[in-house]
Amino acid sequence: MRGIALFVLLLLCVCTAGAGAQTPAPTTKDEFLASLRAPEPVLARTGSMLKAFCSVQLTCDVGGYVVSCTSNNSDCHAGPTYVTCDGVQHDCPICSEHKDCCDGPIDCVGWSSCSAGFRRITCDGVSDYCPPPSQCF
Repeated sequence: MRGIALFVLLLLCVCTAGAGAQTPAPTTKDEFLASLRAPEPVLARTGSMLKAFCSVQLTCDVGGYVVSCTSNNSDCHAGPTYVTCDGVQHDCPICSEHKDCCDGPIDCVGWSSCSAGFRRITCDGVSDYCPPPSQCF
């Protein structure tokens, strides 16, 4: 029992000595306010810093369209329908059209509108056409 009491007493002495070795508490209001301030920032030399390169790519649900961008400033982000690099956002299209023609498929993606006709597809006012049936043979 005496051993435990001596151990506790020794532990308290060590803790008290360690606490006394810390920086003294501020004694005036000005010293207290000065102790709360953050340290002054240190500017890094720009010549020695290497900027990190990043790239982001997203395959959109609409038409399998791919949006991507790159940055030399480590500023790349992706959302569910967009990618952003250096604050510039690139959005996925909102619609797509596909038509199988006799000479192969034609596709388009649109950011505002899409439509299809007999031998035509149109996205954002730009149309693409299948060749006439006479040219298919």
